[in-house]
Amino acid sequence: MALAAGCSGSIEGALSPRDRDGLRGGSPGSATADATGTSVGVNSQALKCTNFDVGATPLQRLSRRQYVNSIRDLLGVTVSAESLPEDEKVGVFDGNTVGSITDLFLGTYITTAEDVARRAMPKLASLVPCDRAVLGDVECATQFVTTFGQRVHRRPLDDDDRADYVRMYTTYKAGGYDDALRVIVQSMLQSPHFLSSLTICAGPTVSLR
Repeated sequence: MALAAGCSGSIEGALSPRDRDGLRGGSPGSATADATGTSVGVNSQALKCTNFDVGATPLQRLSRRQYVNSIRDLLGVTVSAESLPEDEKVGVFDGNTVGSITDLFLGTYITTAEDVARRAMPKLASLVPCDRAVLGDVECATQFVTTFGQRVHRRPLDDDDRADYVRMYTTYKAGGYDDALRVIVQSMLQSPHFLSSLTICAGPTVSLR
């Protein structure tokens, strides 16, 4: 994930390379700013900031409540908030704005994603109705990726994201259509696009091209 002015770990198995890099806090096009105001990283470029304090990262890990509610709304599955990583506090409020996602946190999210996808598997195909007899499994899986992926990522999938998930279906389809969808959902729930929310704040625009 690329961040405008700054960026604040590994996953094995069914997770796209782009998402794996994002969870580690960096991806192609990401950068951080040093004390002199110069960006360092893949695309180094001078940052022209005037009296601007970057402050806490706008990339926030979902709170326990947000995660639980999101899983319920997406899949109708109940998750215990106490089983998830603890929230940070900003004053009296929950706000995961400072700490990065650690290996311990990742392990919890991986285990939870696997469990949620397994419990939801019997109804996954019904979440995005598609006539497999007419359109075929690959086309229906692509529709599932596009429609359900938009809900999970909270934005339309780009071409690379869509291709990664469809490729995942192709890899796991030997286990059956429903099981391949389970693997896709399990991967989506481990994505930084799901586990984090990006808060857009007012401030100077920084191009990292």
